[in-house]
Amino acid sequence: MLLPSRRFFTAGLALAVMLAAAAFPRLAKAADATPAPVIEQQGFNNGDVGYVLVDLASGKTITDWQADRLFVPGSVLKLVTSLTAWKILGEDFRFTTRLWQSGDALYLQGSGDPVLTATDLQSLLRSLQATRPGAVWRHFYIDATALLPGSMISDRQPVAADYNPGFGALNVDFNRLAITPARTQSGTQSPGIWQVSSQAYGLTVPVDWVPITPSPVLLPQGAPFVPASPDDASPADRWWYAAGAMPADKAPAEELFLPVKQADPTTGKIFRTIAHDLGIALPEPQPGPVPADAILLTQHDSPALPGVLQGLLRYSNNLSAELIGMTAAKRLTGQVPTLAAAAAAQLQWLKANLPAVDWTGLRMVNHSGLDGDNRASPGQMAAVLGAIAADPALADCLPDITGSLVAGESVNSPAGIHITGKSGTMDYAAGLAGVMTIADRQYAYAIFIADDAQRAALAAKFDPRILRPAKDGRAWTLRARQLQMALLKEWLSQVGR
Repeated sequence: MLLPSRRFFTAGLALAVMLAAAAFPRLAKAADATPAPVIEQQGFNNGDVGYVLVDLASGKTITDWQADRLFVPGSVLKLVTSLTAWKILGEDFRFTTRLWQSGDALYLQGSGDPVLTATDLQSLLRSLQATRPGAVWRHFYIDATALLPGSMISDRQPVAADYNPGFGALNVDFNRLAITPARTQSGTQSPGIWQVSSQAYGLTVPVDWVPITPSPVLLPQGAPFVPASPDDASPADRWWYAAGAMPADKAPAEELFLPVKQADPTTGKIFRTIAHDLGIALPEPQPGPVPADAILLTQHDSPALPGVLQGLLRYSNNLSAELIGMTAAKRLTGQVPTLAAAAAAQLQWLKANLPAVDWTGLRMVNHSGLDGDNRASPGQMAAVLGAIAADPALADCLPDITGSLVAGESVNSPAGIHITGKSGTMDYAAGLAGVMTIADRQYAYAIFIADDAQRAALAAKFDPRILRPAKDGRAWTLRARQLQMALLKEWLSQVGR
């Protein structure tokens, strides 16, 4: 795809700044804010909490506490990613995966589609059969030049967590692999033998090239799976498992998933496996860009951006956020950036397009929020939500949480109450931000809670092999959610009178 010149970007950005200054109101601070009593009632220290509630029509702050304090935002940061992607890529944007032909070579070209599934790959292959029936393919290439790959989103998160996968231009089924113990014909488990597959939306594809073997070294407690060779550049993922990773006498209580670390070659191999099942013989995939003389055979388009963002904000998939953010940064800069550079471009976009906001201290190392180094304040997130609320089509992508607060009331209740919200949780950090609509009046809110002492203690002993480091974190997160709901209910009562 031909990219506009840098001059075009500069002029377009300048116009966007002028429009932004007119569209987004300045937020007026409230005076003499005091912490809500409900903070201590829920067992938190006042210093661990920050929040703000803003009337978007007037820009007036209704209530706030530590609204300028920086917190770990977690997945609330996906609101920023959604806003920037919407403005940079446009409402009609779609990710496209293409099949090309050059002589007897077939090319699978990715664009970073975050919602591509094995079923979509199957549809591409069926279209190929109709377009080139009986074709003999002596070469099979994957063109993954659209995005720079990575083996994980954050090296400060567990390496075996399925929410921390690798990424690239070609991704399938959210880059996670289902693993189950193999069984004999009699139904008993085969000790030490695992079945690996990619599965989503009714299609299961065996991934038998990913070995899972006993670890030759002793793994710490809480580390059931680790990459066999963390520094291995092999295109195939390889894993070790610890003794007792899964009981030998019974199936696991829940499905187990491992993250894909080498996204592009894994997608190519899954494509080849599906092709084999359809009677299409393809050689092993090799990396290679589509040549200039190639012929487009068929393509698959993702849903338009609103549908992609709705899924992102509802299910909070980290891979989707990174791919969307990197794609937007590529469009913005005209370059293929690293993940860190793409996040920096996202931050620069905010500063340029919302100049009335004080972005001091905002830190973005990625687009999903999956890193404890990210920082944002309640006031900054309220400004982002003001920008989102100013575009009704984008605001419609926010998850509806009205039912969580208005018991027995429908979304179209007589009071006209409608509440949207995006949550985010990490170990001893929780956030919730969204828009409250009451009788056609809109309020942006943001609530952050963090126990910095607990987070520092975890960071000091962080081991990427440990899958769930905070054993007591779930109870803390439950209390944090209860505090968030209590604050929202209090504000509903306050502004709904």
